[in-house]
Amino acid sequence: MGTITKRKNKDGTVRFRGVIRINREGYPPFTQSRTFSKKSLADAWIKKREAEIENNPDILLNREAKSMRLQDVIIKYLDEMGDQFGRTHNLSLLLISRLPIAAKQISSLRREDYTAFADARLKGKYDGLSPISPSTLNGDMMTLRSVLKQAKLAWGLNVNLAEFEEAMLGLKHGRKVTPSKQRNRTPTSDELQQLTNHFYAKYHKRRSVYPMHLVLWLAIYTARRQDELTRMRIDDYSGDWWLIRDAKNPRGSIGNHINTKVTDKAVGVINALLSDDIRDAMRSNNRYWDSDLLLPLSGKILSKNFTEACKMLGISDLRFHDLRHEAATRLSEQGLTVPQIQQVTGHESWSSLQRYVNISPRATVLEFDEAIDVARRAYSDGL
Repeated sequence: MGTITKRKNKDGTVRFRGVIRINREGYPPFTQSRTFSKKSLADAWIKKREAEIENNPDILLNREAKSMRLQDVIIKYLDEMGDQFGRTHNLSLLLISRLPIAAKQISSLRREDYTAFADARLKGKYDGLSPISPSTLNGDMMTLRSVLKQAKLAWGLNVNLAEFEEAMLGLKHGRKVTPSKQRNRTPTSDELQQLTNHFYAKYHKRRSVYPMHLVLWLAIYTARRQDELTRMRIDDYSGDWWLIRDAKNPRGSIGNHINTKVTDKAVGVINALLSDDIRDAMRSNNRYWDSDLLLPLSGKILSKNFTEACKMLGISDLRFHDLRHEAATRLSEQGLTVPQIQQVTGHESWSSLQRYVNISPRATVLEFDEAIDVARRAYSDGL
């Protein structure tokens, strides 16, 4: 008989994991699981799967695994490994799992299947989907490659990886896939002041428990990504260094803990976030509250608040992640070497930081204390 367990993800969403365990005489121990958004779906899957096994006991020998559909392989991959990768990676796979290629048996996929999929994505031939750029397609193909490799190397499925690689060579030759362009957008001093004013006023009018006027500058002075900000444990802070747990990594984030240097400028923002009034406000009506965290908040809501503020203020083409670029730019402007910048940002590869070295310093750079003073005066004048 199958069992269902309830679990709560870091973003607050609830998932239900259905597990089937069978120990039948003459067969090896069999275990299979799948995660669903509703308990009723997990229960329905267990009943359906147990009926399939009853009708075909050879499933217990895992003989069917050699002919799994790509859709089922993607679901298995996301269920077992989805929490190790970013939101974009997982959403890309969820989209692919709903397209015609996912209905095919993984053992039957050939280069023409991958090429047809790529062409349809580029030209927007799938209902409800717009054409995509070669760089976006490149991202889709990379995520698909990760699933195929896991299926073959870890799960023993019959996957012809050579066919996929041949398809990729053809797509590259035809310039249908290209690497993503480097994004160099950073906020101007005027934009930072506008955002600080907006968030300061919103917070002090008690329209939000999110102290975004502080989060904004914490991101700039620590170079942390939005999800990393919400995982910073207070007891991992030693004054000069902060241990960042499960930092983003191409090989998977789980267990990738890195020590990052805390700049003097970051200390002032950290102290403000640790003040009693800020902590009390964040605790109020906050389902993410955790006294062990510096920012017991939702990374997705941080980004959402930032995007909405930019739209309201008329600031175009600025993303929360651009604050990380701003952080590296400032460190370079201060004359730090690549290894020194690396200590703060946590970049594993030096090449990803090379573009920040030897840049021309900007004439003026807005700092936290100045921005908060202006925001405070603007708020007082508006009362």
